[in-house]
Amino acid sequence: GNDLTMKCDFSLQDNVTYNNQLDAGTRVPTRGEYTIRLSPSVDYALNKRLTLRFFVDYNRSKPKTSISFPRTNVNGGLMLRFSLQ
Repeated sequence: GNDLTMKCDFSLQDNVTYNNQLDAGTRVPTRGEYTIRLSPSVDYALNKRLTLRFFVDYNRSKPKTSISFPRTNVNGGLMLRFSLQ
């Protein structure tokens, strides 16, 4: 039979750096971002030497400051792998 392998990677990051003003008692974020990354993929073995792979990479970043803009990147594709062994 043919093998079907499904895989999904998930990553979540929340980074922030604060500038503390002790005399005023305030905390101001100076840099940082909230990032979500999702990467599902499906591998299908057509035969012993030929494998078909479908993949998608989704990456979204939302900054903690107003200096930069939110970013969303989506990459995907279809790959055909031929093995000589």
